[in-house]
Amino acid sequence: STRKGTLVNLEEVLHHVIEKAKNISIMKGKSNSMELDKTAQTVGTSAVIYADLKQNRNNNIEFNWEKMLSIESGSSVYLQYTYARILSVLSKANLEAIPFDDVNKVIIFEHPIEFSLALKIASFPDVVLRTIDNNTPNVVSAFLEELTAEFNHFYSVVLILKTEQTELRQSRLILLNSVAMTIKNALALLNIPVLTKI
Repeated sequence: STRKGTLVNLEEVLHHVIEKAKNISIMKGKSNSMELDKTAQTVGTSAVIYADLKQNRNNNIEFNWEKMLSIESGSSVYLQYTYARILSVLSKANLEAIPFDDVNKVIIFEHPIEFSLALKIASFPDVVLRTIDNNTPNVVSAFLEELTAEFNHFYSVVLILKTEQTELRQSRLILLNSVAMTIKNALALLNIPVLTKI
């Protein structure tokens, strides 16, 4: 914490957070030690980067292990997990996440959350411009957390794979793909990789 004037060695932080990453619940199913180590290194390093860049540079920096590796919200782990979760749904539909230019952009707004989610995705270019103009990467992290909150609301209130109407099902899969691509592109701005599975 900068408020307390406590200095933390970065190498020690990285080592500690990578070790802690091995013990979060979403990593429990990894029996392959090499896979666990590799994923934990990516997750842990990303967590440190994200925890730093999400801070408002005008405020005191708060350092919190629990928040840094939270799988509930407010961390890169949560964002990477959400991305992997979307890819899992797309895979079950025999689809892969593909660039925006290759997507048929016909969206059906049957439920208000679908329109709200599409609006949030559409605001991303403005977020990028504001981030560049003001050199404020925390704007990107705030956007990402709002986007994933919108997505999880969407995912909880509408059917996707079980949608009977073909065009509506396709529309919702397009929205999922668009969320995944936006998460991937926004994290790339923060130099944080996505994971296809966690």
